[in-house]
Amino acid sequence: MQRIPLFPLNLVVFPGSSYPLHIFEERYKKMINRCIEEKKYFGIVVNLTNNIAKVGTLSEITSVTKFYEDGRLNIIVKGIQRFIIINTETHEDGYLIAEIHPYYDTMFEVDNRIIKETYNKFVEVFTKINLKLDDAYWKNLNSTPIKSFKFAEKSGLSLEQQQELLTFQDETKRLSFIKSHLEKMMDYLDESSKIKNILMRDGYLN
Repeated sequence: MQRIPLFPLNLVVFPGSSYPLHIFEERYKKMINRCIEEKKYFGIVVNLTNNIAKVGTLSEITSVTKFYEDGRLNIIVKGIQRFIIINTETHEDGYLIAEIHPYYDTMFEVDNRIIKETYNKFVEVFTKINLKLDDAYWKNLNSTPIKSFKFAEKSGLSLEQQQELLTFQDETKRLSFIKSHLEKMMDYLDESSKIKNILMRDGYLN
């Protein structure tokens, strides 16, 4: 069992995804600085309806892009692997510490047809609204063995849907979930400007 500091956010970070964060609250400035100094990971969990989710993502700080004079800082984090919370306690500095277990997939065989179908539907949506993604995104998508989380970054999922996807322990199930979502999105493609805003407000880095 592992003990890690927790950072509840209005955000889901997927394994393999990178995300910029601005750290401004005093307790989290202390937590993040401690992680930087000790080269330790921390956990990001989504905070829905004032309750933190049980499944989150172990994250590492890959870079600090700016330190402010008042102690605030900008960082980039990368999701490493999923975990499930066993219990929590409050650190003396005010943030949560959690005991966690790794949260792995239980189904390991992936249907190659659903990979291709999801990829084609994903391309169809972006082609239909004439929205281009950076080459770095496609390179990362094609190279990663777990494609569902990379698709999810740019599929316009709600926060609740992102968290639901994170809890699935089956890559085929995750891909089917995304494919179904993209098929429903196709019904609204006439509102292309609205769809563009949904797809591009994710904040994930390539």
